[in-house]
Amino acid sequence: MVNASAQSDPYGVSRAFLPIPDAAPDCRALLASALSDWDMPELYSTAAIVLTELVANAIRSGKVIGVGLFPSEDFQFLHIEVRDRAPGIPVKQCPEADDECGRGLLLVDELAAKWGHRPAPGGKIVFAMLERAASPAG
Repeated sequence: MVNASAQSDPYGVSRAFLPIPDAAPDCRALLASALSDWDMPELYSTAAIVLTELVANAIRSGKVIGVGLFPSEDFQFLHIEVRDRAPGIPVKQCPEADDECGRGLLLVDELAAKWGHRPAPGGKIVFAMLERAASPAG
C-alpha cells in the first residue's frame, strides 16, 4: 500500500509495488498526489489510463514492480515509467472485436505523446510521455 499523501519531490517520485491487482489503485493515488503537488491535475484522467495499462502489463511479471513519475523541468510533460522483471518487449496487439485483452498498448499509443521501452537490470522499463495542453493565447 502507498501513502498517497506523501509529498512529491519536484524532480519526481518513484515507489515499488507488489504485483497484485490492488497495485493499480495505489499507483493512481500516487499519481493524483504527485500531479496535485506539481500543479498538473488536468493530466490525471489521461495519465491514470496510461499508468493503469502499464501497471496491468507489469503485474503479469509476478515480481515487485517499480513506478516512476517525473515532470519535465518546465512542467509541460509528465514522464511515466513502469519497471518489471518480465523478459521480452511490449508489443501492440491487434485484438479481435470480442477479445477481452490486448488493447492496453493501443490506448497508450493513442494517449501518449511518446512511449517505448528500454532494458533494465533483470527486466525492462516501459515509459510514456504525456504533454499538457497548450494554454490559450490571451
